Amino acid sequence: MQLIPYTRLDLIKNFFCIGILYLLSSCMHQDDGVVRIGSGEVVNVTDDAVSLLPRPSKLKLERNLKKYREEYGESKSKESLINIIDTLFLLRKYSDMVKFGKKALLSNPKDTDLKLKIAHAAIRLRKYSYAEFILQQINCRQNSKCQNLLGVISYLQNQILDSLKFFKKSVQLDSENLMAALNLAILNIEFNKFSEAHKVIGDLLREDSKNYDALTHRAILLRYQGKIDNAEDMLDDLLERDPGNPLLLHNASAVLAKLGEYEDAYKMVLLSIKNAGKYRFNTSSTVKLKRDIELKMKANP
Repeated sequence: MQLIPYTRLDLIKNFFCIGILYLLSSCMHQDDGVVRIGSGEVVNVTDDAVSLLPRPSKLKLERNLKKYREEYGESKSKESLINIIDTLFLLRKYSDMVKFGKKALLSNPKDTDLKLKIAHAAIRLRKYSYAEFILQQINCRQNSKCQNLLGVISYLQNQILDSLKFFKKSVQLDSENLMAALNLAILNIEFNKFSEAHKVIGDLLREDSKNYDALTHRAILLRYQGKIDNAEDMLDDLLERDPGNPLLLHNASAVLAKLGEYEDAYKMVLLSIKNAGKYRFNTSSTVKLKRDIELKMKANP
């Protein structure tokens, strides 16, 4: 799973390999705003709603970036500006994103969306103090996205209770903030607050019964409630929609391993690692899961 920075989550960084992916077992702070936990799962702690969507090719992104720069040079339009920043983000050029954002702020000093994007990039660079400095220039008390980003920063600095407060506030301000809702669900699962996590996920599904992210989190929740068979069925259904999704494959592999089906689990974990390059997916926890399965296969020939 994964916690997410904007609108957006190592059982779904857009299937969140959870496992609480947080405190219980000495959190490891990975790049891409993802936090992983001892259970070998992933939580998307960054607000990036497209984190697990297939990435456009680098060549295509570079071409788009050139085009957007030319458009911005001619029109100075906000649309071109946002396109440049979003493309830099997809290219993982976070430093360039921050530099360009700073320049853009000179002519758009009151642009809240721009400040949120700069703070998001700063989080990816682990420049938490600078991200907080940027967010202080926004009326965060009434801004759901800002509250979510503050929650991410707190989480990544092990201030878990503070992050929980920020995520709750974010959802209160905007019940449709998918990233904040998913982050809140993940933290509730981490604290074994399954009923609260179920409510958050249920609210999302009542608004959209086909919400892919929410369904993924429900599968994660089922897994941590010990309802392995139900989790397996749900993951199978989700994999039919997106058979190459590395986060789903990771989680399905973990479920199969719990069921003792090590050979099938091993096939899936290998496929997850193979497909990671097509998605913005960090394989650190998946590699660990692979090693664990290999040990179990040796112990149970």
